[in-house]
Formats: sequence, structure tokens, C-alpha cells
Amino acid sequence: MHDANLFHLADGAGTQKLSDKQKSPAALAENISEKLRGIGVDNRVIRAVVQYTEASADQLRLSLNGGWPWETVRTEWTLYRVVHPDANFPYQLFKMLTLCGALVTTPRAYYKAQRGLARSRFYLRAREKWLPIPKMEHIQKERRAGS
Repeated sequence: MHDANLFHLADGAGTQKLSDKQKSPAALAENISEKLRGIGVDNRVIRAVVQYTEASADQLRLSLNGGWPWETVRTEWTLYRVVHPDANFPYQLFKMLTLCGALVTTPRAYYKAQRGLARSRFYLRAREKWLPIPKMEHIQKERRAGS
């Protein structure tokens, strides 16, 4: 780790460093489609990579600079769809319920609360017991098919 590192930031990294980090995936999302298409990557994979990269940049932008509640919902739903395309209804419903909080608060407040929950032992135990984070079945399917 070094001071100019944009991807591995020490805890308590300043807002400027985080803002600089946000610009990297935003620029990457703009340019990666063409490169991936040039090496023959499937369009579905390209779309997923670009959507995830754009949404990650948007997530960081919203948590730093704020924005509109519906931007947070759109960003979070995009990330969820890309990471868990096979999620069953209970998981989708849980995600929708958590996004209700995003509709009634600022993006900064939503992401602050999200970070707090992620550190909460009670929340993590409850999730593990009643609604564990879904496995990425679509990746497992691809691995099995490619083996």
C-alpha cells in the first residue's frame, strides 16, 4: 500500500482520495466494452461487467457527493441484479424492503447506515440464520459448464 494507491485505501481515507478512486471505475466503464468485445468476450458478460463497474462508481459517487434517493435505488438494484441474477423471491423482497430506506433518506445517510449494519454482529447473525446472502449460482453454473 502506498499514498497514491486508488484501490486499497486505508481506513479513514480522505474524501479527496475516495473521490479520486470513484473516477477510476467511471472511466473504466466508459472504455472497457470496446476492449472486451475486441478480444471476443460474450456480450452478456460485457454488459454485466460494464453495469457492475458503472454502478460501483455511482455507489461511491452517491456516498461521497450525495444525489437523489431514486439514484441510490437504481444503483443498488443494478448491483443486486448483476451479482445475484438468480435470487429467489424472498431475497428479492428483502432487497426491495431495504431499498425502501433509500427512498426516504439521502444517499449519504443510506450508505452510512448500510456501513453501520455491515459491522453489526446482531445483523450479521440474523442474516446468517434467517436469510443468508445468496450464493452466486450463475458463476457456479458457468464453472461447471466450462469444466
